[in-house]
Amino acid sequence: MNSNGKKNTGKYGAVFVGCLFALLGTFFAGTGGLIWQNEAEFQGRALSTKGKVVSLISFRSSSSRGYVYRPVVRYSLPNGTTSEMESSAASNPPRFQVGDAVEVLYDPNNVTDARLKADMDFPIIQIVFMGMGSIEVYLC
Repeated sequence: MNSNGKKNTGKYGAVFVGCLFALLGTFFAGTGGLIWQNEAEFQGRALSTKGKVVSLISFRSSSSRGYVYRPVVRYSLPNGTTSEMESSAASNPPRFQVGDAVEVLYDPNNVTDARLKADMDFPIIQIVFMGMGSIEVYLC
């Protein structure tokens, strides 16, 4: 109780909310850091090969009223086999056209784990997670 005989529930509520935001911020920043570390480890062990965009997959975006496009890339492995991968990044307008040459990174221990080099050049997801988390922690 304070000097007026009332409980200080507002103070404890603010502390609880502050701790909650700090916890969420730490979670977001940590998640971004783990994603970044995973991508860095992949790039460290990945081998590079040339690929060619063979098609574009279009689908309706949930965040806009239009369509977004993902390239499907065919690439060759050193043993002569070919494989295809679908980019995880979608855009409108499409970043690539059918027939474009692209660089593909793949894990030599798991050749089905392949990613476009262009998708890894700017780590937007990691930046968003780490930025959101850092801002939440800073504000607390």
